[in-house]
Amino acid sequence: MLFWGFVVGIGSAILQSSAYIFSRRFAVKQKSAGKLTAYSQLWMLLMGLLTLLVISPWQRVVFTRELIVLMIIFSVFGNLAYFCFFRAQEEIESSRISSLLGLKMISLAFFNMLLLKYFPDLLKLCGVDNALSTADIRQFSPGIYQWAAIIISSFAAVGMNFSGGRLPWKGCVFLTMTLLCYAVTDNVAAMMVKAIHGDTPLMLRSVAASSLAFMSLGFLSNFTFLKDGFDFKCMKDAFGYGALWFAAMIGFLATLNMLGVMYANIVQVSRGFFSVVIGFILLKTGIDKLEPEVSGKMWLRRVIMAVLMIVAMALYVRK
Repeated sequence: MLFWGFVVGIGSAILQSSAYIFSRRFAVKQKSAGKLTAYSQLWMLLMGLLTLLVISPWQRVVFTRELIVLMIIFSVFGNLAYFCFFRAQEEIESSRISSLLGLKMISLAFFNMLLLKYFPDLLKLCGVDNALSTADIRQFSPGIYQWAAIIISSFAAVGMNFSGGRLPWKGCVFLTMTLLCYAVTDNVAAMMVKAIHGDTPLMLRSVAASSLAFMSLGFLSNFTFLKDGFDFKCMKDAFGYGALWFAAMIGFLATLNMLGVMYANIVQVSRGFFSVVIGFILLKTGIDKLEPEVSGKMWLRRVIMAVLMIVAMALYVRK
């Protein structure tokens, strides 16, 4: 389980890194975080609905109260997270912001400790009765090795692309809001997979949960079309991000349940390295000129940070 969780997690990280390139291109081209949120979520709603229909002969979904509540929570915080991320991306280039998302490890650790451990009754009040009984309790109280892994992975994520330049304060505000919302949605996503009962394989339940999650996201965000109308050009420009992100989230939800929320996110920190590599390849081939040139010294630093990410992954599973 650990090995395959790691493999699926790395695959998801690569897909996420690829998706960031398309979201950055949309943000620069259309100058609208709101449009990218709405149109990419519309694509994912359609993909989710189609996927759910395809797998329905093998995976039955019962809309229990618990599952519906989780879908609502995921939709609200997920849409807010996407909007804040895209606003941050208008201020900060893709490779840097992708790495800075590694700070989610710290926000996620404190979120789990302060909310899920000390205020579990809040979940029960929301109608989520069994979420904590099957959760990985260790993620609520990290040990010394786990804390070391969290700190090292966060340091590596930031150090991957830190060039000494100042980050725009507006971008930092939206990035912080993004991290807090992701702390909520990551836990809720893991609970959604558990809320889909049955003896079916984990990957199949993850596909179903991803479909439901993005259907709920798209349902809420697409109310914006009533106000702003529909633009087919924006719909076309949002396809690349929508398709890659939907595929990445299927793998991520599976990783959350195979490795636990905290360890899955440590593996996901590797997306910062993959974003750098992908951006470099696109820059050198002339396909995409959104990423700046970097020196050999910076590449050496990135290799060192990539090694630190591997160290963090190894530390977290040490007992």
